[in-house]
Amino acid sequence: MNPLKLRIFKKFDVGYNWKRNIQVDKIEIDSFSQIRTEGQLMHYVYSKHGCGRFFILCNQKGHKNFWKFWLGWCEDNGYIRDKNTNKDLERAKFELARAKQDDRETFQEDVELERELALVKEKQKRVGPIGLISSRPGQLWPYEDF
Repeated sequence: MNPLKLRIFKKFDVGYNWKRNIQVDKIEIDSFSQIRTEGQLMHYVYSKHGCGRFFILCNQKGHKNFWKFWLGWCEDNGYIRDKNTNKDLERAKFELARAKQDDRETFQEDVELERELALVKEKQKRVGPIGLISSRPGQLWPYEDF
């Protein structure tokens, strides 16, 4: 297995209403690495860079481009990984809720079309931690005891 090369970005407030993700670290995970789980990875990130919102990109030899490896928050008592959602479907639902009664029928058709497209659309091959790291989105998890 080729090693995973991770680039860790942290979100910083640069100015009024302007935020930026800045690369703060690079690590490599292979079969000899001490990082085996998502909790160990997040404990490493928290101990090196503190609390905040983190975005981790990954690449691996033999695969082209980078993919999103992890996105979420590190806090003092644990970490939360964001859930992957279909943004087009969520946007259509939001527009349906805001629409007036006469426009609701057209928006309802759009929501149904987005649902059908979401079912037909191929699943992304690489989303979230893969391989050595377990994947548990959507809730607060404590760091593992070391």
